Amino acid sequence: MTTSQDPVATDRLLIRGIVAVSVLVSAFADTGKQPIWATAIGWIATCVLVVLLLRSVLRDKNARSWSTQASALHAIATVAASVVAAFAFHGGATVWLPYIGVAAAAMSQTTVLVSALIASPSLTALGILMWWQTHNAWAVCINVASAAAVFAFMQLRRRQREAAELAATQREIIAAERSRAALAEQQRQISAQLHDVLAHTLSGLIITLQGATLQAERESVSAELTEKLRTATALARDGLSEAKTAVESLRDSATRESVPLDHWLPKALAQLRTGAGLDVEVSGDVEVVPAIWHDDVRAVLMEGLTNSMRHAAGAPIRIEFTPQLVRVRSVGDPSTFVDRGHTSGGNGLTGLTERISAAGGSLEYGTTAQGFDLTVRFGS
Repeated sequence: MTTSQDPVATDRLLIRGIVAVSVLVSAFADTGKQPIWATAIGWIATCVLVVLLLRSVLRDKNARSWSTQASALHAIATVAASVVAAFAFHGGATVWLPYIGVAAAAMSQTTVLVSALIASPSLTALGILMWWQTHNAWAVCINVASAAAVFAFMQLRRRQREAAELAATQREIIAAERSRAALAEQQRQISAQLHDVLAHTLSGLIITLQGATLQAERESVSAELTEKLRTATALARDGLSEAKTAVESLRDSATRESVPLDHWLPKALAQLRTGAGLDVEVSGDVEVVPAIWHDDVRAVLMEGLTNSMRHAAGAPIRIEFTPQLVRVRSVGDPSTFVDRGHTSGGNGLTGLTERISAAGGSLEYGTTAQGFDLTVRFGS
């Protein structure tokens, strides 16, 4: 069996390898121009920076295992190492090192504001170093503006990648649901065919055997033959009963959810926390949801979580369970929510409202003082 490597991952490894080599070459070029203690500090920071650059490749390969905090700490360490190395060498070859910190901050799995705060020391250091090197205000402005442009570009690429990953996940979910629906329909068809073939055939066989038994008794045939006919009739009845049980089991498995709500929710939230960095907390007990509402509540939770990721990216999500309702809330000021720009048919909430109403409940959604709420109530 042959395996193929991800070309994107290979490109990232190549680019960061080139950057790491460039860092080492720059450090060698400026070595000896400063006191020994400064050079030693510079080389320690350079080695740390190279290690962080190579470790960032592993971060991209195992992105789901990295928390937001770990990503932020990695960016802060990269910024610190690049700034310390640049100031320690204080030479023309290493003046560009703060750019690495800017790029690392932009690629961290944090909000734009936090990423900008992490990048600010690198931008400041770049401006100071350029002034020391050139004493030219234009050179300072041009380099700081270039670093800001790098930050904006890397942020944009990160957002685009996250949007693409979210869209791919949604496509997988849709494909899985379609596959399950197709399997359920196939099972219903098979159950209907089995009912027609087995139930009807066995019913006819029972009637035929009963008639043969009566005829054998009227014609006074041997007791042994009569007993065999009665045994065959009993076997046919048992077979008919077992066939009905098997058909009903197949039909039920086609329409029944395979995973209970209290088992599905923790697994789904764990995947969203690790895969999308979602900040979601649950209050109340999922077991208070009436059993007849499990399917509808699952649909509401999926709609609420998906809409929050689409139209309130990064906002904390709070899920509340009570015996009367289930609420999904995107916490924050709705006017500041980040919309990832996903297009939608606009029928999700409308269809859910009709579904919940038909089940005897009500669905409410809209902005509140705490954020955006999606609430299903079990009684109208």
